[in-house]
Amino acid sequence: EKFWKGLPDDMKAHVTQALKEATAFEREETAKEEEHILSELKKYAGESKKLEIIELNADQKGKWAEAMKPIYPNFYNVIGQDLVEKTINTK
Repeated sequence: EKFWKGLPDDMKAHVTQALKEATAFEREETAKEEEHILSELKKYAGESKKLEIIELNADQKGKWAEAMKPIYPNFYNVIGQDLVEKTINTK
């Protein structure tokens, strides 16, 4: 924090912009990797018959999220309520 406060405003702006770009890039790459992994899992499931992949629709995802709400407080003391809530609200 001391280091950050010591930076000139223009440098803070550049660092902030770089972080936004890096975050966007990382999310895009992660989405691609997740898509690839899911494709491989589906292929394996179809070939082996040892795995069933169930994809939830929007209504089911909503019900799942609602059912999970009572569990979140269990993690407040572990990683902090703020981080739990940020994770929940990340899309």
